Formats: sequence, C-alpha cells, structure tokens
Amino acid sequence: MLPQSLSVIGAGYIGCELAEAFAAFGTKVTLIEATPGILPGFNTKLSDLVKRNLTKLGVTIITDALVLSSKEDELSVSLTYKKGDVENTVDSEYALVSVGRRPNMDQLNINVSGIELDPKGFVKVNKQSKTTNPKVYA
Repeated sequence: MLPQSLSVIGAGYIGCELAEAFAAFGTKVTLIEATPGILPGFNTKLSDLVKRNLTKLGVTIITDALVLSSKEDELSVSLTYKKGDVENTVDSEYALVSVGRRPNMDQLNINVSGIELDPKGFVKVNKQSKTTNPKVYA
C-alpha cells in the first residue's frame, strides 16, 4: 500500500529517483536537500531537467535546508528543518532518509588497473567521465 505522503531527506540520485517513483504513483512527496540544488555534483542541465520533471509530478522541493529533528506518532512523521534563519516543519505519513553514500573500493583491487581515487575514495574522472585509465569510464 502506497503512503498518502512522504518526505524524502536527500536529493541525490537515489532520493530523486525514489521521490519521482512515489510521486508518479500518486504520493504527495516533499524532497528536502541540504545543498543549494538537487543532484549535487551532477551537471546543472541534468539537475534542472530532473527538477522540472519532479515539479511537474507535484513534488515539493526544499533546498538549502538542514533537517534538525524528527518526531513520529502512530499516524505521521514530523520533520523540523532550518532554511536560512527560519525553522519550518513538514508532516508526512512516512520519511525516507537518502543521504550519504560511501564507495566500496576495497574488494576491487583498483590500484592494479591504474585508476586513481580521490581523497574521499571515489573514482577520479574528468568532464567526459574518463578515469585515469584511458580505457575506463565511470
């Protein structure tokens, strides 16, 4: 059974994908992101396109907002967030947390391939998504 309403915390690709899926099935979705826009780290043209599609589906998008707390009862979840100097609350039937992914490169033996990682452990790529190994794109 689909929820009537859903708050999604985190507007990376997973959060956006799930927000879109639930909205397409008729759930009222609120998407909350801490950065200035959705899909941080992605091409602006792509994030603008996704934002337009989400908006067409009726998704409420709140950016530059930090979720401070959550409270729940039998019927709903209430999220308090801060945007600028103002605190607001959004209520929904469910909340979905979609923040923070870490790469799992330990088992890949990536150093043998000539592919370099950045300080956070992600594969280094250029604007064309080419890695430091000219035969590998990521």
